[in-house]
Amino acid sequence: MNPLANIAARQRMNDGNNPMQMIRQFQQFRQQWTPESAQQKIDQMLQSGQINAEQLEQAKMMARQMQGILK
Repeated sequence: MNPLANIAARQRMNDGNNPMQMIRQFQQFRQQWTPESAQQKIDQMLQSGQINAEQLEQAKMMARQMQGILK
């Protein structure tokens, strides 16, 4: 499961009715990751088999869809 999906899943379990909490968690996540560190993590996850190419493409599609919302 990708990190954004993990955040969303945790949010639903903790407090699915509080969108501001989810936004704060995403902002914290965004501050911790640079494009370079994210690429390194993705490469590690692909090499270890933690994710596959199909899952990566799904995550990229989700990111593109969310990009307009989060700007």
